[in-house]
Amino acid sequence: MRGGPEWRGWTRQTMVLADLYDAIGRLTQAAGRWRRKPPKVAPYPRPKARRRRVTTMADIKRTYLSR
Repeated sequence: MRGGPEWRGWTRQTMVLADLYDAIGRLTQAAGRWRRKPPKVAPYPRPKARRRRVTTMADIKRTYLSR
């Protein structure tokens, strides 16, 4: 059985919270009074998109003709 965070999808609420986290980090950089460079706030880590393999007609024919 598969499990773990890499198998769970992101809900709309999770995406909005990640965007909110990034916006607060940018606001902290912009609004602060820094004597030197403002500290860099790392963006919230997001899952990487998986590439899907495109199924061609040749793949379908090969599957059904091999039976």
